[in-house]
Amino acid sequence: MLTEFYPLQFLENKAFDLLASLRKRSDPTPIVIIKIDNKSIRKLGNWPWPRSYIADMINQISEYNPKVIGLYLLYPDKETNPGIQRIAEVREALRTDPFLKRRKSRYKIDKLLAQAESDLNNDTQLITAVNYAVNLVLPLRFTLGVPDKA
Repeated sequence: MLTEFYPLQFLENKAFDLLASLRKRSDPTPIVIIKIDNKSIRKLGNWPWPRSYIADMINQISEYNPKVIGLYLLYPDKETNPGIQRIAEVREALRTDPFLKRRKSRYKIDKLLAQAESDLNNDTQLITAVNYAVNLVLPLRFTLGVPDKA
């Protein structure tokens, strides 16, 4: 380097390049923001989407092992699904019907209805997805002030 002798300078540059390439770090994972836009609404239907859609999105994102997932959706209440209530009523009727109590097919029917009830329960699907994605950050809504005395 001091003499600027070309063959030695060439070797030094090649050695530097080789050592620098060994220290190369992997590129950081980019930040990805998923926005619900008009195109998505046209494709999947009007907002609010069933919670199972959000659960599917969380599961798909979790497969890539992100460092963190931020979900900025607040659900104040349980999702109401009259189909789940009706299935529960049918299952109860199957259990209490004296004629069907002696039938083995009742268990098969009850098992099918239980699976349908599970498939329709979007809240459970969302909870399962959130529990699977251990690195999920959820929003919290609060109001500053003096708490109410109960």
